[in-house]
Amino acid sequence: MPTLLLVRFYWLFVDLRSHFVNQLRQDQKFEQPNWSGVVGIQSLTARICLRLAANVFSPPCGSYRKESSVSLFEDSSYDYSDTFFVHFQIENRPSADDVRTTIESLGNKYELSGVVEDEGNFVSATIKSPQDNSAMDISFVQGEEVLEQVQNLMVEFKTITLMGDDQAKLSILSQCNARLDIYHFEKITGGEEQMLDPGGLLLVLEKLAKLAKGVGLDPQSNSLL
Repeated sequence: MPTLLLVRFYWLFVDLRSHFVNQLRQDQKFEQPNWSGVVGIQSLTARICLRLAANVFSPPCGSYRKESSVSLFEDSSYDYSDTFFVHFQIENRPSADDVRTTIESLGNKYELSGVVEDEGNFVSATIKSPQDNSAMDISFVQGEEVLEQVQNLMVEFKTITLMGDDQAKLSILSQCNARLDIYHFEKITGGEEQMLDPGGLLLVLEKLAKLAKGVGLDPQSNSLL
C-alpha cells in the first residue's frame, strides 16, 4: 500500500511539472513567479506532495479532525493558477469555526468544504466559487519557512516605494511568523479554462487577513493587500 501511494505522489508531481512546462512552451515570455527566494514552483510542488503524504500516513491524534483531505491539485476539473498569502502572528491563528463563520458570511456564492482542524485551530480547507469559475485550497503554515520568507520580503521591500497604508502593512508583516497559503485554481469545462474572475479570491483573502489581524500578499507583484 505505501508503494502505491508513493507512486501516486510521484505522478502528481509529474502532472504539476508538466503543467508549468506547457505554460513555458505556450508563452516564451513566461517568467517564474518571484516568491522572495522561498516559495518557488518546485518547492511548492514538493510541499504539496509532502502534505498529501502527511495526511495519508499520519494517524489522527488529540482532537485532530478533518472532513476531507482531497486537494484541488487532484481534481482534473481545476487548473492551478497562482498563490497568494495571508501573513499573521501565530497567536492570532484563526480557529476552524471562525474560518467557517467568515466564509459563510460571504453568502451562498462560496462553497466551503474539507475543513481540517487541530485542537480547534484551522489547518486547511477548500473553497469553491462557481460564479467566479474559481476555487481555492487554503493551508496553514508556520516555522522557519515563514520566518525566512518574511526576512527576504523585508529586504526586498526596502527597494520599493510604498504608497498609502502600505507602510503600516509592512510593519505588520515584519512581526509575522505564520501564514495561510491560498492556492488559486481556474475551473475547466469541456477541456477549456473558463474566464477567471479574481474578485472572489481577493474578497476571501481580505476577510482572512482581517480575521487573523494580518496582511495579504500577492507574491507575483509583491503587493501588500
